[in-house]
Amino acid sequence: NLVAEGALFTTSLPFLAAEKLFGIQPSELEALVETAQRTANVGVRSLSLVKERTALDNAAFEKVKRVRLAREVREIGLLSRMRPNFSGLKDEVDIYTAIRKTLHVLFDFAYPIFLRYETSTNTLNGVALPGQSDVINQLSIPFVMGTSIVVDAALRNELIHTFDTERAPRNLVVDDQLTRLTEQEGILCLPLNGRNTIIGVIALGMAEDQLARLEPQIKLLATLVTQAGLALDSARRRLPSPPLSDQENLTVSLGELRRAVHEVNNPLSIMKNYTKILRLKLSEQDPAQRDLEIIDDEIDRVGTILKNLVEPETRKNHFKPELVDINGLIFDLTRLTDQALLTHKVRLRTELSHAIEPIVADRDRLKQILMNLIKNAAEAMPNGGPIVISTKDDVDYEGKPSVEIAVRDSGTGIAESVKPRLFQPGVTTKHGDHAGLGLSIVQTLVREIRGHIEYETSAEHGTTFHVYLPKTRQ
Repeated sequence: NLVAEGALFTTSLPFLAAEKLFGIQPSELEALVETAQRTANVGVRSLSLVKERTALDNAAFEKVKRVRLAREVREIGLLSRMRPNFSGLKDEVDIYTAIRKTLHVLFDFAYPIFLRYETSTNTLNGVALPGQSDVINQLSIPFVMGTSIVVDAALRNELIHTFDTERAPRNLVVDDQLTRLTEQEGILCLPLNGRNTIIGVIALGMAEDQLARLEPQIKLLATLVTQAGLALDSARRRLPSPPLSDQENLTVSLGELRRAVHEVNNPLSIMKNYTKILRLKLSEQDPAQRDLEIIDDEIDRVGTILKNLVEPETRKNHFKPELVDINGLIFDLTRLTDQALLTHKVRLRTELSHAIEPIVADRDRLKQILMNLIKNAAEAMPNGGPIVISTKDDVDYEGKPSVEIAVRDSGTGIAESVKPRLFQPGVTTKHGDHAGLGLSIVQTLVREIRGHIEYETSAEHGTTFHVYLPKTRQ
């Protein structure tokens, strides 16, 4: 440590001691010192804490060296006590919990947020620990430079904080959300790495005045992060295959699901009865009759969705053809969703080709497709805007006459990193209560009704999903 401080080169004592005790030649010692100083400087610069060391007189500098040496010995001792805890843990959540405890004890970081890198989706996903908000589990950040400060830290393999105006990306919604979750002024991002692999990132909530206090502890913090990354990497490599008992539990879960569906059908039946009673109390010309009819249809649709959960796969995917008035179905959907969308400053518009005749389709599945696309469009516009639903007749799709239904939003488009996996379950760039299932469900349903789905997207014009249905009346 004293050699690395650079103060002992006024005498030959360090060279003699190194050669006698460790067999290190003077040239080798100089190279080691240069490397140590360079590493320390990089650590200091990465936190933008100190630009240059103030010159001190010899007596003061010797005192500083002794204080630093004592502090580092103490901190290494503290960290060594934590090391067995990491090595003895095999579950990732337990390791995260131990890291959180260590960060609190040594550095006074009470609310770290852990983000796990998933290679299959190329995203950073939040890991909520006991006592933390479940919103963290819903975080899914595309692993592309510039999407978030946590992604930049991982890709650069550097410590980055939001107070660094030069290197930190600015005005990103996800970074603001992370900062709010920590209830601090900003966040410090620490990349976690295993053996030649990216593990994830730790986002530490901190106040700006903590930076100066953290500077003397950079080496200790870096050591902790290195150990944590290796421990998590080892835990991932030890993941066992699912035991047979899990399959048995699935059977039990299916039985419980059947009972739950049976119980849910009871209140649904009561609701249907009440809508019939209300319709009998109204005249046939009352405008509310149509609203009650829509509610009655939606209750039936909920019952069908629940029933499909417990039916055999061959029955679940059975196509139920009927003549469907496409424009009429869309009109009903606008009445269902328009008021709910207004609360989110979203406006629903239609541009319908009124010459379309009824076609053979599965009404319930088609309704579910359109509701998912409308919901997805609304979530793509957090600041509100128009959603346009349009229809076209006699569209040529792969040589077959088809009806086209398009749902267009005015959002910022789909990120390039998400496009190849857009219809996969769990893929989402949204935050909050979004599991990333909507578009996966849409694609499955479109295939079940023998249709096709495509999309076009841009940052300037938003995203449009096109659903093509074969035009047939048989």
